[in-house]
Amino acid sequence: MRTLESRNKLGRYPAGVTAGRAKSPILRPDENHCLAKDWSLRAPDGAVYRFRNLSLFVRTHRDLFTPEELVPVSASRPAATFFLGMLRPGRANRRNSWHGWTWAE
Repeated sequence: MRTLESRNKLGRYPAGVTAGRAKSPILRPDENHCLAKDWSLRAPDGAVYRFRNLSLFVRTHRDLFTPEELVPVSASRPAATFFLGMLRPGRANRRNSWHGWTWAE
């Protein structure tokens, strides 16, 4: 059985999957994405940001990060998204800070 993540031998999604994903309200890249979580991060300057989708936050606040922090490192995710995700409480490999960013209670 195929899922949204299964691909064929050429690395492409089955016909219709990409179009179906674009139409699905829970798979859009916004606050309502099915994997979105509530976040509360403190920036290096002390400002606290509360938001629902980490990937969307990084995409819409590019000015808060250096060009090196926006380079994709894993599954085409920017380093900022990858490493800020490790600040979340409950993570097995949780970090206390990353480039001055910390979790804000």
